[in-house]
Amino acid sequence: MVPIVLVAAVAIAGVALLLLERAPSTMKMERVEVAEGKGFSIAPPPDYLLIVDSRAAVPEGGIALGRENEAGRATIVVVPYPVEHDELVTEQGCQTVAKLHAKQVGAQLVASKLVVRDSGSSCTASLSEGPSAVGTMVLQPIGKDTVMLTCRHPRDSVRDADACDAVAKALRTP
Repeated sequence: MVPIVLVAAVAIAGVALLLLERAPSTMKMERVEVAEGKGFSIAPPPDYLLIVDSRAAVPEGGIALGRENEAGRATIVVVPYPVEHDELVTEQGCQTVAKLHAKQVGAQLVASKLVVRDSGSSCTASLSEGPSAVGTMVLQPIGKDTVMLTCRHPRDSVRDADACDAVAKALRTP
Protein backbone atom coordinates (compact mmCIF):
# COMPACT_ATOMS: atom_id res chain seq x y z
CA MET A 1 0.00 0.00 0.00
CA VAL A 2 1.28 3.47 -0.94
CA PRO A 3 1.42 5.95 1.98
CA ILE A 4 -1.09 8.81 1.55
CA VAL A 5 1.66 11.38 2.23
CA LEU A 6 3.62 10.01 -0.72
CA VAL A 7 0.59 10.25 -3.00
CA ALA A 8 -0.04 13.84 -1.88
CA ALA A 9 3.58 14.85 -2.44
CA VAL A 10 3.61 13.44 -5.97
CA ALA A 11 0.29 15.12 -6.69
CA ILE A 12 1.59 18.54 -5.60
CA ALA A 13 4.61 18.36 -7.90
CA GLY A 14 2.58 16.86 -10.75
CA VAL A 15 -0.09 19.55 -10.65
CA ALA A 16 2.56 22.28 -10.92
CA LEU A 17 4.04 20.58 -14.00
CA LEU A 18 0.64 20.01 -15.62
CA LEU A 19 -0.39 23.63 -15.13
CA LEU A 20 2.85 24.81 -16.71
CA GLU A 21 2.44 22.58 -19.74
CA ARG A 22 -1.16 23.55 -20.35
CA ALA A 23 -0.63 27.27 -19.76
CA PRO A 24 -0.71 29.66 -22.70
CA SER A 25 2.57 30.56 -24.35
CA THR A 26 2.21 34.09 -23.03
CA MET A 27 3.39 33.16 -19.54
CA LYS A 28 5.15 35.99 -17.73
CA MET A 29 8.86 35.16 -17.41
CA GLU A 30 11.92 37.15 -16.42
CA ARG A 31 15.65 36.77 -16.71
CA VAL A 32 17.44 36.21 -13.38
CA GLU A 33 21.02 35.36 -12.49
CA VAL A 34 19.97 32.97 -9.72
CA ALA A 35 16.58 31.45 -8.91
CA GLU A 36 15.97 30.93 -5.18
CA GLY A 37 13.83 28.16 -3.73
CA LYS A 38 13.40 26.83 -0.21
CA GLY A 39 16.84 25.49 0.74
CA PHE A 40 18.33 25.67 -2.76
CA SER A 41 19.34 28.08 -5.49
CA ILE A 42 20.23 27.48 -9.12
CA ALA A 43 21.50 29.54 -12.01
CA PRO A 44 19.05 29.09 -14.89
CA PRO A 45 20.53 27.33 -17.93
CA PRO A 46 21.14 29.49 -21.04
CA ASP A 47 17.89 30.83 -22.57
CA TYR A 48 15.80 29.68 -19.58
CA LEU A 49 13.82 32.32 -17.73
CA LEU A 50 12.17 32.28 -14.30
CA ILE A 51 8.42 31.80 -14.68
CA VAL A 52 6.74 34.42 -12.48
CA ASP A 53 3.20 34.04 -13.81
CA SER A 54 0.64 33.31 -11.08
CA ARG A 55 -1.06 30.78 -13.37
CA ALA A 56 2.00 28.53 -13.02
CA ALA A 57 0.85 27.55 -9.48
CA VAL A 58 4.29 26.43 -8.36
CA PRO A 59 4.14 25.15 -4.76
CA GLU A 60 5.59 27.42 -2.07
CA GLY A 61 9.37 27.22 -1.94
CA GLY A 62 9.61 25.95 -5.52
CA ILE A 63 10.77 27.52 -8.76
CA ALA A 64 9.83 27.07 -12.40
CA LEU A 65 12.09 27.85 -15.32
CA GLY A 66 10.98 27.90 -18.93
CA ARG A 67 12.08 28.39 -22.49
CA GLU A 68 10.00 28.58 -25.65
CA ASN A 69 10.90 28.34 -29.31
CA GLU A 70 9.48 26.94 -32.53
CA ALA A 71 10.01 23.36 -31.27
CA GLY A 72 7.84 23.98 -28.21
CA ARG A 73 8.05 24.78 -24.52
CA ALA A 74 10.67 23.33 -22.21
CA THR A 75 10.30 23.55 -18.44
CA ILE A 76 12.39 22.78 -15.40
CA VAL A 77 10.54 22.77 -12.08
CA VAL A 78 12.13 22.27 -8.66
CA VAL A 79 9.86 21.96 -5.61
CA PRO A 80 10.36 20.91 -2.00
CA TYR A 81 9.26 17.31 -1.52
CA PRO A 82 7.50 16.86 1.84
CA VAL A 83 8.34 13.20 2.45
CA GLU A 84 11.23 11.84 4.48
CA HIS A 85 13.94 10.93 2.00
CA ASP A 86 14.56 7.64 3.81
CA GLU A 87 11.24 6.37 2.43
CA LEU A 88 12.53 6.81 -1.11
CA VAL A 89 15.98 5.24 -0.98
CA THR A 90 14.87 1.79 -2.02
CA GLU A 91 14.26 0.52 -5.54
CA GLN A 92 10.63 -0.13 -4.61
CA GLY A 93 10.14 3.36 -3.16
CA CYS A 94 11.72 4.94 -6.22
CA GLN A 95 9.59 2.90 -8.60
CA THR A 96 6.42 3.75 -6.67
CA VAL A 97 7.12 7.50 -6.83
CA ALA A 98 8.04 7.29 -10.52
CA LYS A 99 4.82 5.43 -11.39
CA LEU A 100 2.70 7.88 -9.41
CA HIS A 101 4.39 10.87 -11.05
CA ALA A 102 3.96 9.44 -14.56
CA LYS A 103 0.28 8.79 -13.91
CA GLN A 104 -0.21 12.27 -12.44
CA VAL A 105 1.23 14.02 -15.51
CA GLY A 106 -0.35 11.67 -18.04
CA ALA A 107 2.94 10.21 -19.26
CA GLN A 108 4.31 6.73 -19.77
CA LEU A 109 7.09 5.63 -17.41
CA VAL A 110 10.04 4.48 -19.53
CA ALA A 111 12.47 3.67 -16.70
CA SER A 112 13.20 4.43 -13.07
CA LYS A 113 16.24 3.74 -10.96
CA LEU A 114 17.78 4.47 -7.62
CA VAL A 115 21.16 6.19 -7.98
CA VAL A 116 23.49 5.84 -5.00
CA ARG A 117 26.14 8.55 -4.53
CA ASP A 118 28.35 9.67 -1.66
CA SER A 119 26.16 12.78 -1.38
CA GLY A 120 23.04 10.64 -0.94
CA SER A 121 20.75 8.46 -3.00
CA SER A 122 18.40 9.93 -5.57
CA CYS A 123 15.51 8.52 -7.57
CA THR A 124 15.45 9.20 -11.29
CA ALA A 125 12.78 8.45 -13.88
CA SER A 126 12.43 8.90 -17.63
CA LEU A 127 8.98 9.61 -19.06
CA SER A 128 7.49 9.65 -22.54
CA GLU A 129 4.64 11.97 -23.45
CA GLY A 130 3.90 10.68 -26.92
CA PRO A 131 5.79 11.43 -30.11
CA SER A 132 6.66 15.04 -29.29
CA ALA A 133 7.75 15.33 -25.65
CA VAL A 134 9.80 13.58 -22.98
CA GLY A 135 10.30 14.19 -19.30
CA THR A 136 12.61 13.53 -16.42
CA MET A 137 11.89 13.32 -12.70
CA VAL A 138 14.57 13.36 -10.02
CA LEU A 139 14.06 13.15 -6.27
CA GLN A 140 17.21 14.58 -4.77
CA PRO A 141 18.31 15.09 -1.17
CA ILE A 142 19.63 18.52 -0.28
CA GLY A 143 20.99 18.31 3.22
CA LYS A 144 18.21 16.80 5.30
CA ASP A 145 15.50 17.96 2.87
CA THR A 146 14.39 16.54 -0.46
CA VAL A 147 13.41 18.28 -3.69
CA MET A 148 11.65 17.00 -6.79
CA LEU A 149 13.06 18.15 -10.11
CA THR A 150 10.84 17.69 -13.14
CA CYS A 151 11.80 18.54 -16.68
CA ARG A 152 9.74 18.40 -19.84
CA HIS A 153 10.94 19.26 -23.31
CA PRO A 154 10.59 18.42 -26.99
CA ARG A 155 11.71 14.83 -27.65
CA ASP A 156 14.60 15.70 -29.98
CA SER A 157 16.04 18.56 -27.95
CA VAL A 158 19.49 17.53 -26.73
CA ARG A 159 20.01 21.10 -25.53
CA ASP A 160 17.03 20.90 -23.16
CA ALA A 161 18.00 17.43 -21.93
CA ASP A 162 21.47 18.80 -21.16
CA ALA A 163 19.92 21.79 -19.35
CA CYS A 164 17.89 19.42 -17.16
CA ASP A 165 20.99 17.35 -16.40
CA ALA A 166 22.94 20.51 -15.50
CA VAL A 167 20.27 21.62 -13.01
CA ALA A 168 20.15 18.14 -11.45
CA LYS A 169 23.93 18.20 -11.08
CA ALA A 170 23.87 21.71 -9.59
CA LEU A 171 21.35 20.53 -6.98
CA ARG A 172 23.68 17.68 -6.00
CA THR A 173 26.69 19.97 -5.65
CA PRO A 174 26.75 21.94 -2.38
